[in-house]
Amino acid sequence: VESNAQYSDSQSYYKNLADEAIKNANKREILATANQRYGLVFVYSSTCPYCVRQLPIIMKFKNTHNFKVLGISVDGNHFAGLDRSLTDPDVAKDPNIQAYPTILLLDTQDPAKIFVSNGLTTMDELEERIVNRIKEREAHDDIHS
Repeated sequence: VESNAQYSDSQSYYKNLADEAIKNANKREILATANQRYGLVFVYSSTCPYCVRQLPIIMKFKNTHNFKVLGISVDGNHFAGLDRSLTDPDVAKDPNIQAYPTILLLDTQDPAKIFVSNGLTTMDELEERIVNRIKEREAHDDIHS
């Protein structure tokens, strides 16, 4: 069997499937409770085509994981459906905001803005980055508590 190329990697294939299933379960578990401590900040310009394309992904994330989303418009035109919206043309002076759209994670327990992404981000990538930022943040909390 091992000499047959069709079957030679089957063990690593199944190990990869199992590892992926564990990783996805861990991601779902983290995101299921993260909404109690964290929210998203979505910084955008209504005229930015990437921001317009990011909005349905933000909304899907919001609805799937029950996160609150604060929208910060730099041009005063607000996207509908966000939990809260405000206008802040000076937000571009924040060093975390280098392009639109920018997504930040807001820690409400230990107030901080945590960079997640800028530019158009897929749902999978958004979930992965948020989970990684939460793990980093809470590992840091564990070390310093």
